[in-house]
Amino acid sequence: MTAHAHFDVVNTKDLTTVSITGEVDLSNAEEVAGKLFDTVKPESLGLVLDISEVRYMDSSGISVLFEMSRTLSARRQSMSLVVPEASPLRPLIDLTRIQLAVNVSETVEEAKEAATRP
Repeated sequence: MTAHAHFDVVNTKDLTTVSITGEVDLSNAEEVAGKLFDTVKPESLGLVLDISEVRYMDSSGISVLFEMSRTLSARRQSMSLVVPEASPLRPLIDLTRIQLAVNVSETVEEAKEAATRP
């Protein structure tokens, strides 16, 4: 756990689901990245990352998302983000066009479905 972010992790047979609340910025991005990389099991199909309760994210946080996407892709694992339209992060997510690299869903259920789709 970081000073600005709290993690809730659920590992199932197929997926790792991580919900982050709080803020992801320069002060904690490295720690957030480490926690995410350590959490996803090699045998998992991928990661569902729920950032719907993140109030603030700067470019350091966005870099973590892209790096996680690249790493998981190299391991042949998927990544799905949960970012509802009403989230304060949605304009930032849309601006960065991360949806070209990972699935972006409205709900955890949609993200899980996308992550397990062949």
